[in-house]
Amino acid sequence: MNNIKLYLPLLIIVLSIFVSCSNDSVSDKKEIIVETAKDVNESELLIDFINKSGDFINSKKMPPVIKAVDVYDNLGKYLIIDIRNYDNYIDGHIDGSVNVSVKELINYMYTEANPGNYERVVIAGYSGQTASYYTSLLHLLGYGNVYSLRWGMSSWSKEIYPNKWSANVSNKLAGNLETKTNPKGENGSLPTLNTGETTGYGILKARVNRVAADGFKKGYIKIDKLIEEMGKYYIVSNWPEGDYTLGHLPGAINYKPKESLSINKSLTSLPIDKPIVLHCYSGHKSAFVAAYLRVLGYDAYTLLFGANSYMHEKMRTGIGHAYDPAKEVNDYPLVAGEIIVDKKITKNNNLKIDSLKVVIQKEK
Repeated sequence: MNNIKLYLPLLIIVLSIFVSCSNDSVSDKKEIIVETAKDVNESELLIDFINKSGDFINSKKMPPVIKAVDVYDNLGKYLIIDIRNYDNYIDGHIDGSVNVSVKELINYMYTEANPGNYERVVIAGYSGQTASYYTSLLHLLGYGNVYSLRWGMSSWSKEIYPNKWSANVSNKLAGNLETKTNPKGENGSLPTLNTGETTGYGILKARVNRVAADGFKKGYIKIDKLIEEMGKYYIVSNWPEGDYTLGHLPGAINYKPKESLSINKSLTSLPIDKPIVLHCYSGHKSAFVAAYLRVLGYDAYTLLFGANSYMHEKMRTGIGHAYDPAKEVNDYPLVAGEIIVDKKITKNNNLKIDSLKVVIQKEK
């Protein structure tokens, strides 16, 4: 007992020194960790993760767009998400479709959709361009079976927005097109990102959530605005080379679809200090690409209605891919009203929330 008392003070001193040294060590480690986090190049981590995940934008999967006829032939097999506003939805929608706002879309996919239970998930909007924008974001998150409805609900029924597309096609620049090849810029660096995340997926998720929250309005431009401020933008023609040389916007630079915007090709030739306008034939594909570039940090915009918005006749008679209501607009049935789940009844009867549905019909 006396020996224990004798050595106790010495033991306390030794422990104090050990704890002190341990604290110093932990402190040093914390400083190293913090310093390392500061040195993380988020842009490189993000692009590396995207490449390892299949580089969706530069893959054969682009663009995952589906025609109305394919959806109609597979009703019941596909989950159809209608992203239009509530009033438009209840006025008439595809039978079985659910109404989800774009603000809630990603969270809905995380928590309620169960997309793996369906052969395909179809996002249906007004003209197909908003749907393509958000479909791109979902693909980046790993939802590989998601498709945008081509031409939107405008293609589903003659009763819906009969002039949505027709009112936005024009030949405003048909007589002022270039056929020469404009050179790309020199390869440079990627935009700087500061999400605070330190993993590729963490950065991707943060950026996708940011772009989704900003909304589609921050990611598109209309032809009249582009004409007014033509010199302000770095214009990207996202077409095959053969179509590009038939006629393109003045100053437009061609980037081959599914290839040129790879990090190993010409991605970093895009400017990080100038807004970028992308256009394709109809605005579907460029909406996918604009969403992707905005996730990477570029100030990118898709041209609404694509080349159909400024050279529709040339598209119709030469290049192809013109909007043609006689071919694109169908006469498929619409369901009015909304599917509502009565949570009170289901709770009282100990039933699953989705097992009891009440359909509220509304006259058109």
